[in-house]
Amino acid sequence: MKIQSAIATLVLGAVLVSPVFAQNSQQTKMAYCNKQAGDKKKAYELVCVLPWNAIFVRGEYFPLFEISDNRPKSLRADLTAVTYFFSGYDGAILLAGAQRLPWHGLEFREADLQILPRMLRRYPLDYSWAQQRLFWLFKQFTGLRTHTRRLFRLFWRLAGLRKRARNIRDGRS
Repeated sequence: MKIQSAIATLVLGAVLVSPVFAQNSQQTKMAYCNKQAGDKKKAYELVCVLPWNAIFVRGEYFPLFEISDNRPKSLRADLTAVTYFFSGYDGAILLAGAQRLPWHGLEFREADLQILPRMLRRYPLDYSWAQQRLFWLFKQFTGLRTHTRRLFRLFWRLAGLRKRARNIRDGRS
């Protein structure tokens, strides 16, 4: 006996909203989620967006809901859990909206998320000679940090593979 669900629920957090000022990648995410929700035989359509969940129904039942526009942007009315991130021309990270992690009950501030040090938060073409040199050093340091993380990941992956090969060689799974 083959069981097919008529409704699929997807927990998405604050993924389903795209502000007017941002490039809309949310549509792509929803299309991907829709694709993941069912194969070609039972494609699902979005019918409801709640603050933290999206509800899909099989395509054959979608007309029963009489929804003309089922884009996430159209269906999501409650934006209280959404935090918008912006970056200013000066490199500052700006926030608007909830500014909290709803499931953890933690709030965060713009100061918690700044990437550039305060002395480098200005438009790059307005940097003094010293700031240009500091910014170059900052980029080298952050690039080095990224490469170091990649090297550590590669090392641990290789160490895991070596251990697994040793276990197989010794007859242990």
